[in-house]
Amino acid sequence: MPRLLLITVLAALLLGGCFFKTRTPEQPDFGGGCQVDFRFNDRWENVIFNLEGALKCGDPTEYLDVIGKDFVYEPTAGLAANWPDVFGTVWDKDREREFIQNAFAGSLFQASLADSILSGPTDSGDVTRLTARYVVNEVDAAGTPTGRSWEGIADYEFLRGSLVTMVLWRDNDSSGLPFGELRAELAGGN
Repeated sequence: MPRLLLITVLAALLLGGCFFKTRTPEQPDFGGGCQVDFRFNDRWENVIFNLEGALKCGDPTEYLDVIGKDFVYEPTAGLAANWPDVFGTVWDKDREREFIQNAFAGSLFQASLADSILSGPTDSGDVTRLTARYVVNEVDAAGTPTGRSWEGIADYEFLRGSLVTMVLWRDNDSSGLPFGELRAELAGGN
């Protein structure tokens, strides 16, 4: 009986291939082929990089992880006048959470949030400030532009601590259509 068992096991090994042979690993599924190596939030540059990556991948958790608990979005004067029902109260992290979850329900975005830095960065205490031109393009799951885009100039503030977080995004009155327009649209403004 032990001889028959030994022959059966050897036959199974020879016919089935070697159990110790390495195999080609499967590629992970990132949903739409999106892969971003998010960075540690120890610098404002990494916060911008991670925000751009989160927009690309539709990752609300990563997006909100780099937004500080005291985050405020300030619209342009034109946006505030055109959307008083939306921007009549402070746009805080809770409203940003609702916005980004709604945005990711139907879209992904290719973004350059610091396409060109116009001033800064400057440090004051534990806050870093900079003004930059940004561009955000809506894309489908395959990364193909849909034709909708937003651009503007924003003042950003980052709070430095054990981690760096964005605490302010203020759109300046500038040419272009600021990303705040999508915030207003998805917040149910008229």
